[in-house]
Amino acid sequence: FGLNEAFVFAYTQKVWWQIYSNSEPFREMSFEPEFFMTLPTNETINKATGLKAMKIGFSHESNGQDGERSRTWNRVYASTLWQHGQLVTNLRAWYRIPEPEGTDEHPDIHKYKGYGDLSFHYLYGKTQFALLVRTNLDFDIGENRGAVKPE
Repeated sequence: FGLNEAFVFAYTQKVWWQIYSNSEPFREMSFEPEFFMTLPTNETINKATGLKAMKIGFSHESNGQDGERSRTWNRVYASTLWQHGQLVTNLRAWYRIPEPEGTDEHPDIHKYKGYGDLSFHYLYGKTQFALLVRTNLDFDIGENRGAVKPE
């Protein structure tokens, strides 16, 4: 489009290893292919606001199981990347693409995964400290779910 954009295909696989069990060494596996476009900001916007780039994309996440053990969902997302000195912040919001009624394996996954996340990365020399925060924004007692994850 002439905006210095980049089109990217990425694949992430997470495996939770259960080293204390002899029969099932992997407790959980998750596969996430995604396609996204990154739009860097120009130098003027970058210097004035700290906004480095914007990203929009599509993600499919699955544990590779079927039936009641399946956890599959598709989403579109948008994110912004900000940098102020050594602190880099990424704000990401998503929309879950609904599945046809009667075939949706987990219609309430948004109650657990929420609608977005916020990550902080602090660059210290050759070391990076990171923290991810996620919530479903439901503040009724007993209904709010989220995560705080150091990375």
